[in-house]
Amino acid sequence: MGSPFRTLDLSDCDFTGSLTHLFGPTHSLEELRLDGNSFYGPIPPWVFNISTFDLSDNEFSGKVDLSSFTNNIFIVLSNSGISVIATKKNDDNLNSCSLKEVAQVGLSSCNISIFPEVLRSCNALLYLDLSMNKSWWRDSSLATGNANFEPVKSIL
Repeated sequence: MGSPFRTLDLSDCDFTGSLTHLFGPTHSLEELRLDGNSFYGPIPPWVFNISTFDLSDNEFSGKVDLSSFTNNIFIVLSNSGISVIATKKNDDNLNSCSLKEVAQVGLSSCNISIFPEVLRSCNALLYLDLSMNKSWWRDSSLATGNANFEPVKSIL
């Protein structure tokens, strides 16, 4: 049976443990904020079906493919311990990705080595944090432009 509430905010509560052991899929949950805790282990796949989630500043492990996300609006995995797989431009998964309405993406310190091509199809993106990743941007089209983030606007 799914959760009766739509938002669960456990930010900065000093919780620890594995998400797979704490609770299971919640069908009515639309927002999940677990940032600033010490959760560890893999992130259960059902989490990525929630439209708004912040899992930053935890100790998760494993890899996550951005092209597998669906109908998300707010995605924050910064400093979570997760490595994000940035899909290449010619990958077939890009056609089935549903991130067109995402407004905020935080992927700081997620071991990203190429620009996540799936983000090019985001029509509503207002905030993008790719800081503290590998220095792939120095050799790309992002290295040109002015200080008001014009390079990212032009590729999205």
